[in-house]
Amino acid sequence: MEVDDDKDGIEETMLMNLEIVKVVREKSKRLGNLQAQLLSNIDEIKQEKSNYMDCRKQLILLRHEKKFHEEALIQIDNDLKQLQYFMACSDIEINKAKKRAIDILDEFNPLKDTVNNTRASIGLELIPDLKEIDILHS
Repeated sequence: MEVDDDKDGIEETMLMNLEIVKVVREKSKRLGNLQAQLLSNIDEIKQEKSNYMDCRKQLILLRHEKKFHEEALIQIDNDLKQLQYFMACSDIEINKAKKRAIDILDEFNPLKDTVNNTRASIGLELIPDLKEIDILHS
């Protein structure tokens, strides 16, 4: 009977070991699946971090570009104001020069008429009218 008992004990141990191997195999399979999922998630995290850093670099570059354009627009605005100032000053100077020219013309025309009358009386050629004075009327 001892042999049968030993045989039963060995079979029982083998069945227990077989159950343990089945459990270990299922858990190892599950562990492998979890490991694959974990590694996939880690790769996804790395890729997303890389995308994030690329976006961050692009954001920084765009902010610098925006600042550059804002500074350029400010400079253009300043240039426009300065140009408008110079144009206003030029307009004032044009008006002053026109007034001086008109004042001179007021003295010039009667004198020219007198000289032309005298020249005509002695048979000399008349002094021609100035064509340049047309600018005073524009």
